[in-house]
Amino acid sequence: RVELPGIRFALHAGEIVGIAGLMGAGRTELCQTIFGVTPTAHGSISVDGQLTAINSPQDAVRNGIALITEDRQQTGLTLSMPISANVTLANLDGVIRNGFVSRPQEHSVAEQFRDRLRIRAASVDQPVGRLSGGNQQKVVIAKWLYCDAKILLFDEPTRGIDVGAKAEVFALMDELARDGVAILMVSSELPELLQVADRILVMRDGAMVTELPRSTTQQEIMQHAAVSS
Repeated sequence: RVELPGIRFALHAGEIVGIAGLMGAGRTELCQTIFGVTPTAHGSISVDGQLTAINSPQDAVRNGIALITEDRQQTGLTLSMPISANVTLANLDGVIRNGFVSRPQEHSVAEQFRDRLRIRAASVDQPVGRLSGGNQQKVVIAKWLYCDAKILLFDEPTRGIDVGAKAEVFALMDELARDGVAILMVSSELPELLQVADRILVMRDGAMVTELPRSTTQQEIMQHAAVSS
C-alpha cells in the first residue's frame, strides 16, 4: 500500500495496475519514490501489511520491489556484459561459491531464465547489447525475478521495441500476474494500458486524481488527466 502526499492506492498480488497521465504528471517520480531512488519523508509504503522504510533501492529490493526503468540500456543493463552476468548482477550472493562467482552456476541460472522468459539468444554468453530491444527487456525482468521480486514497477515497458516484442512482453506480464506478482505499469500509450491493466489510476500535477476500471475509454482517461488544477 502506498500513501504519499496526494497519492493513496493499494496494489494487490496477481493484478496489473496502470498509471496514466500526461508528461510531467509525476508517474516516473512515483515509481522512483516507491523504489527508493528519491525517497520522501512524507507518507508511507507498506508491503504485505507491514509498514516499510524504503530509503534506497537496496531497501526496496530487500522488500521484494523492483523497478524496470524506461531506459533499460542506461539504467537496467550492462550492455557489454553477457546475458548470464546481467541476470545475476543484482543477486550475486546466489552464484557465489567459496568467495567467488561460480560461472557454471551463473550460466545455469541464466539458462533457466532464458527458457522461462523465452529470451532469444544464441547463448547466454552473448553480450546483452547484441539482443533486440524486446529480449533486452526480458533480461531486465529476469534480473529482478532472480532477486525474488514480488512487486514489479514497469516504467514505459514497451518503449523502443517492435510490435511483436510488445505482445511478448504483455504476455509475460500476464503470466507473472497469474503467478502472484503485483505489477504497477506506467505507459504513455493508453491503448496499452487498456489492453493490459486490471484498473487504471490517473495522475495529474503529482497527485492521483481518480481510479478507472479496465472498461474505461481513452477519452475518459484524458478528461481526468488534462483538467487544469
